[in-house]
Amino acid sequence: MHRGLHVARLALLVLAAVAGAHAVHWWERPWLVGFGVVAVAALLAFVVGDALPRSIARLAPELDTVFFMTAPPYYFLSSTLIREVGRLGGAVTGLVPEGVEERLREKFRRS
Repeated sequence: MHRGLHVARLALLVLAAVAGAHAVHWWERPWLVGFGVVAVAALLAFVVGDALPRSIARLAPELDTVFFMTAPPYYFLSSTLIREVGRLGGAVTGLVPEGVEERLREKFRRS
């Protein structure tokens, strides 16, 4: 059950991120569509950020939920960005540990 709760939270977090990405240019859409996108993004952010952690705490009080913030110089980084840069042959030096950089080079050399 514990694993299922964490998987559910991660899935909702991904949905919230996707909804948030679609909400960025809400004003370029028809009024009702833009409002709907922003409402879904806000709802998912609330569920992931507040309601779900409270539910997990109630269902499984022995579990702790921890959120680690990254350092400001790395806010822009994501695994998708790193993979794409590596796939296109770009340098990720200084953005990931040396071992990760080497593994990326190996992976995309084979492809």
